[in-house]
Amino acid sequence: MAKQKKLTAKQQALLELMAQEKAKKEQREQLQEQKSKETMLRDQWIMFPLIPHKAITLIYGPGDTDKTNLAIDLAYSVSGGLRFIYFPILSSGNVLYITSDPADMFQQRVRDMNLVYYGVENFYWLSRQNLSIEKDIDSIRPVLVVIDKIKTANAYS
Repeated sequence: MAKQKKLTAKQQALLELMAQEKAKKEQREQLQEQKSKETMLRDQWIMFPLIPHKAITLIYGPGDTDKTNLAIDLAYSVSGGLRFIYFPILSSGNVLYITSDPADMFQQRVRDMNLVYYGVENFYWLSRQNLSIEKDIDSIRPVLVVIDKIKTANAYS
C-alpha cells in the first residue's frame, strides 16, 4: 500500500485557494450564461410570453369590455418599462398608439393615464386624422405600435 504524503500548511492553503478560484470561475460562467439568456429573451420579446418582437399580437373581444383601456395600460407599461399585471416588460422604449377615437376624446384618456403613470415620456399617439404614420414611425422608432380598433387599420390602407 502506498503511503500518502501529508501536505504542508502552505500546500493546503494553495489547494484551498485554487478550489475557491475554480468555484468563482464557475459562478462567473453561470452568471454569464444567465445574462446571455436574458439578453436573448430581451431581443425576442417585448413582454414574455405574450408580446414577441416584430410580430402581430391581437387583443380581441366583444364591444365594451375595456380592450382599449387594456391596450393603453399595456402601451404605458412598455413605454415606462413597468410591469404589466404580472409580466415584466423585457424591452421598453417609445410606443406609438394609433386610435380611431376623435383627438379630444383620446386626449382625455391620455390625461387620465398620465395621472396613473406619472413621468412616462415615451408614449406617442395619433388619431385617424393624422395620416403620417410612416413618417412618425421613422422619427419615433417605437418598440411597440398599437393600432386600436381594426377599423383604424383599414382607414390607413
